[in-house]
Amino acid sequence: MGSDKGLLQKGSITWAESAYQKLQCLSIKVIISVNENQKEPYSRIFPEELLVTDSAFPVWNFEGPLRGLLTVHRHFPENDLFVLACDMTDISIQILNNLKSAYLQNRSTYDYFTYVNKGYTQPMCAIYSGQKLHQIYKALFDKPLVKFSLKNILSSGKTLAFQVQESETSLFSNYNEP
Repeated sequence: MGSDKGLLQKGSITWAESAYQKLQCLSIKVIISVNENQKEPYSRIFPEELLVTDSAFPVWNFEGPLRGLLTVHRHFPENDLFVLACDMTDISIQILNNLKSAYLQNRSTYDYFTYVNKGYTQPMCAIYSGQKLHQIYKALFDKPLVKFSLKNILSSGKTLAFQVQESETSLFSNYNEP
């Protein structure tokens, strides 16, 4: 995008604030995962206690969403994590609430919860089991990961994935171009 997507404006708020507000509507604790370069500008928008900065860890030879997810997991190892990317600005609270409801009803059966939109798994609108994240985290010490994508993580466990209805496909747009 040429700039930090979370700091882009949508109306009077940033994309990060929009995602934060939507997740807050679910009555869950919301944390913002940032990298070291983002910490200062995000601390002007959010209180410091809401920011978790990606860990630099010798075994972790990768960047991106998985690093952020595992860093947050290290801070909250007992928690399952609901992930929402800030560039999914059109996602509705209802979609998020549906995912949360499915999780609450099925969390003892599945490791991950997400949507599939036009054949593509949506790893940035998903719930990840803390127990499975712990297994992935521990495995990093035994052998380095070969694939670092969250889609790969979702395919490695028991995932409950919901097909996005045709009328909802546009809600899952990720904005990656200016």
